[in-house]
Amino acid sequence: MERVKFSPPAHRGLPTGLYGLRAGSGPGGGTQNLELRTRNGKRGTGNAERGTPGGFSLLEMLVVLLIIAVTMGLFFGINFRQKESIIIRSFSSELSMFMIAARGQAIVDGRENICVYHREAKLVTEELKGRSLSVPEELELIFEDHENAAKHVFAFFYPDGSIVLEDFHVRSPEHKYVPEADPFMGRVKFEPET
Repeated sequence: MERVKFSPPAHRGLPTGLYGLRAGSGPGGGTQNLELRTRNGKRGTGNAERGTPGGFSLLEMLVVLLIIAVTMGLFFGINFRQKESIIIRSFSSELSMFMIAARGQAIVDGRENICVYHREAKLVTEELKGRSLSVPEELELIFEDHENAAKHVFAFFYPDGSIVLEDFHVRSPEHKYVPEADPFMGRVKFEPET
C-alpha cells in the first residue's frame, strides 16, 4: 500500500499536513478504502471531512436515561408532598375565613350562630345565613370526643362576639392543623401541630 499525503482545502480553516490518507488500490486501480491517520498514529475511518464517527454508546444513553429518571422521581415526589401541604393550608385558611364570617353574622343578627360538620357530605355549614364550605377529599375534620358522629357542631358564636370551639383538628395523610381562637377578637387561625 502506498501512503499519500492528504491536505484539506485551505478554505476550511484547517492547517495542512495534520492528516495522512492511505488509499488502497483495487483490481481496477481505483480507490476502495480510505483510512485516516493523525500525526500521533490514531486511525479513524469515515469521511475525510469528519474525523470521528458520530452517535452515542449504549452506556452513555443508559447513564443519561438514569439521570433523567432520578431527577423526575425527585421532582414529582416533592411536588406531590407540596400539593398536599398546599391543599391543607388553603382549606384551613378558607375555614378560618368561614368561621370569621359566621361570627360576624352572629353579631349583626344579635343571635347565636353555630358551625356544623356533616361527615358523609364532607360539608361545613353555618346556621344563620346557611352558607356552606366543602371539605376536600384528601382532608378530614377529626373530633376528639365524637369521632364517629355523622353531624357535629364544632363552633359556637355569640352576639357579643365571643367564640367557643370544640376540640378538633384538620388532618391529611401527612399533616395535622389545629385551630387557635382568640375569644375576644374572634379570630380563628390554624397552625400545624408540632
